[in-house]
Amino acid sequence: TNNLVASAALRAKAADMNAVATADQVKLAVDEAFYNALQTFALQQVAEQTVRARQLVSDQITALFENKLRSQLDVSFANANLAQAKLLLLDTQNNYQAALSALSQVLGYSSQQQFDLVDTDTELKPPPDAVSQLQDAAFSNRPEIASQAYEYQAAQHFQKAERDLLLPSIQALGVVGRTPYSNSIAGVSPFTSWYGAIGVNVNIPIFNGFLYPARSREAGFRAQAADQQLRDLKDRIANDVRTSWLSAI
Repeated sequence: TNNLVASAALRAKAADMNAVATADQVKLAVDEAFYNALQTFALQQVAEQTVRARQLVSDQITALFENKLRSQLDVSFANANLAQAKLLLLDTQNNYQAALSALSQVLGYSSQQQFDLVDTDTELKPPPDAVSQLQDAAFSNRPEIASQAYEYQAAQHFQKAERDLLLPSIQALGVVGRTPYSNSIAGVSPFTSWYGAIGVNVNIPIFNGFLYPARSREAGFRAQAADQQLRDLKDRIANDVRTSWLSAI
């Protein structure tokens, strides 16, 4: 019973860590969607400036062509560059609207919202030179690792509980009472009205088709699987940290 209670408590802690991990993932998704929208908005502004600049060049070359100072080929090249800039502007506008749609979806809106994006003034510090420090911090702070560690500990306690089923169990039952009526004459009876009894039952699990050993082995394999899942999770997080560190530097 103690192992079953400990296993349930550890699984509850694992569920709490999963909730924390989900909240962190939502925050990360919001940050990514915000900066993606901010980047596409900046690209849209650059595309708008490019269109204005090429429109000015096209107008100038057209005016020079009308005054016989430029050829028709120059006008064609200028108009082609202007058309290309307008096409790029359409692409950036579509990307910006798609980024706003993704940001609205992450924030929980059912329809697309038009946000007024403002860049933050927070100064970003570069990562340390050694990636091992970041890996150690990730192993200590990531709630996914804590959740899987709790799952592994819960599986270990459950395996112990299944193993303990192989042990004999002893049950004791006692009863005491008094009869409301007694066969007595003038208050004198050869028998007392009080009674009591106690019994002990010893259960030895032998002939049950090897059910309990099989359950114990199954629980042990599940504990080993949880341990390997924890190892795999640490490897994937370490790889993510290394990849992000290389991208940052």
